[in-house]
Amino acid sequence: MINATIERPLPEIVQGFRDLLRHDSITCAISDCMGRSNAMTSEMRPLFEGIRLVGTAVTVKTLASDLAAAFKAIDVCQSSDVVVIDSHGSINTAFWGENMTMSALNRGVIAAVIDGACRDAEENRKIDEVFRSTFSYQNKALERG
Repeated sequence: MINATIERPLPEIVQGFRDLLRHDSITCAISDCMGRSNAMTSEMRPLFEGIRLVGTAVTVKTLASDLAAAFKAIDVCQSSDVVVIDSHGSINTAFWGENMTMSALNRGVIAAVIDGACRDAEENRKIDEVFRSTFSYQNKALERG
């Protein structure tokens, strides 16, 4: 089951966070405001150095190695969204690669955050995608559907 309805923050709130990000690292302040809960694990690292981003999260919880939910998330994305995939830390199946990046860019997505594996890292770098993942892994995932 996929929930395609996303409660989005007001654009001026997102812009306010972008303005703060230009001047300081805001991760700790945001975590403190949320009672130091709901933050991602410290193991999350950018695939490429120097990436900082702010956007509305479109979240996905995957089942096994099925990519259907990740594709559906891209389908409901709007400009400046960030796809966040909970793959349960899977490193045996890549939940993101060059094809997903191209689909996401066509929807205006600015980043993908994955608690698991991705593939096509160099290809993603070449198309200048803002991209985050805990791992870079080359296994092929199941086909869409």
